[in-house]
This record gives sequence, structure tokens and C-alpha cells, in this order.
Amino acid sequence: HCYTSDMLMGLADGTWSASQAWETCRLNRKLRFGDGTDEASVVHCDALVAPALLFHEAWDALADWWSLSLQLRRALGTDQPAFTVG
Repeated sequence: HCYTSDMLMGLADGTWSASQAWETCRLNRKLRFGDGTDEASVVHCDALVAPALLFHEAWDALADWWSLSLQLRRALGTDQPAFTVG
């Protein structure tokens, strides 16, 4: 069972909120990839979520996601990631 796919589709179809998607992605990143900080997770989650929402043309969900992503980055003390996902 792939929670990330469920999360992305739920976000795209409006059954998941951006904050629910963030929490799921953050926990997945920590568990599966060992992200040590929320700063790392928000960069990776944004790299996963934004293209998926663009692909599905889920404009409202994308706006909500980007708004939350920006709030998270600001709360972490930076509007720019400390590193980028290549």
C-alpha cells in the first residue's frame, strides 16, 4: 500500500487538506528516508507534491499547498531552502 500515492490523489481530488498531506509526507520522509529536520522534509515534500498537482491540474489544491509550504518555510526561519533537490 502506498500512502504517498493516496495522499497525492486525495490532495488533488480535495479529500485531503494541505496540512494532512504535509503531515503524511513529513512522517513518510522521516521514516523512510531519515530526514533529520522539517526543513529537509518540506523541501522534498514540495518537490513531490507540486509537480503532481500541476500534472493533475488541481489548481486550488496547488494554491493551498504552496501557501502552506511558504508558511512552513517561513516558520523554519527561511524562505529559501538550505539545499535543493536535484
